[in-house]
Amino acid sequence: MKVKFGLILDMDGVVVDNGEFHRKAWESFCGKYGLLERFRHGALFGKTNRDYLTTLFNREMTDAEVEKHAGEKEALYRELYRPHIRPMPGLIPFLEKAVREEMLIALATSGPRSNVDFVMDELGIRHLFDLAVDDSMVSRGKPHPDVFLKTASLLEISPHWCAVIEDSVHGLEAAVNAGMLPIALNHPDPREVEQLAVLAVPDFTSLDPSNIKEMIRNHRP
Repeated sequence: MKVKFGLILDMDGVVVDNGEFHRKAWESFCGKYGLLERFRHGALFGKTNRDYLTTLFNREMTDAEVEKHAGEKEALYRELYRPHIRPMPGLIPFLEKAVREEMLIALATSGPRSNVDFVMDELGIRHLFDLAVDDSMVSRGKPHPDVFLKTASLLEISPHWCAVIEDSVHGLEAAVNAGMLPIALNHPDPREVEQLAVLAVPDFTSLDPSNIKEMIRNHRP
């Protein structure tokens, strides 16, 4: 029986290098609601909007409040980023080769479906992915492994046959917690992730799907 390999990509900071635009959107949002003193951009990496809004407002948020505030912030982000959006260097050739290698390819993000659709459609890459998992499909954000385990389940593949490409410490921790091969991409300080990731690269031009398949084979317990 032929083994299937899974390739799971985070979205923010991996498929697109959009961190600065999320920061600007959160900063604008926090300024409107008088929350700038509590705003710490680095604290939101890998977190769901519910997690971060709870931190900002310093209280539990109702579903209606999360939907309202998250929708407002994400609309700001998309408006800011739309004129500048472009794929991470090497992304599309990398994905095209992964398709030829017959890997199962998924997007797994702590962001909302509206942002997934925005990135997929603006870049024209939807056809290169088998599926996408967003924050509405899991109850806990990273570093909990839920988003990656959900993705593997939907791909109908064992987590041990999957590699995860992530840019954040929380995301890499989630990959490790899921029992998957963790690869760091676009992290500003590779030394910070060297204990978590089997490999750290600046972008997709330094990655090859066939090599990742071999790394998965060697990484399996």
